[in-house]
Amino acid sequence: MKRKIILLLALTGTMFYCQEQPIDPGDSNHEATVLTIKDEAVFSSALSSLTSGTKSDKFTIKSVTIDDASLKMLIEVQYGGGCKKHDFKLVWPDAIIAIYPPKFSVILNHDANGDMCEALPTSVLEIDLKASPLGFDDQSIRDMTVTVINGSNPDEKVESK
Repeated sequence: MKRKIILLLALTGTMFYCQEQPIDPGDSNHEATVLTIKDEAVFSSALSSLTSGTKSDKFTIKSVTIDDASLKMLIEVQYGGGCKKHDFKLVWPDAIIAIYPPKFSVILNHDANGDMCEALPTSVLEIDLKASPLGFDDQSIRDMTVTVINGSNPDEKVESK
């Protein structure tokens, strides 16, 4: 009988130990990350995935702004999860039409890394436009308009303010 109780306690402890625990919002190891890619083939593939039904994990774009002082694009996103780090990929077209002010679309994809938790974290993704491979000067960055297409819902397109 004593063995059964010890075995039951060990199994119960293992069950609780193995459960996913919500992430600590202050823990920078679990924040959402963003990777920027400027490649026409990758952009075309991401665009065709939107129309073929192969989409990224669900998320919502709350806002897109370009900060004139830091020359960073700030994309506020909200997604289901809260137990694992989430990865975003921002895909730029290789060829951007040379109009002034620059105006183009990019695709934002989301990988939840299998996070099945039910919280609704909000993150702000920062993209340094000065360091990006776009090659725009400071004033062009301040004047540009970028439309971010949601890789999980192509009907959701948010234009920078």
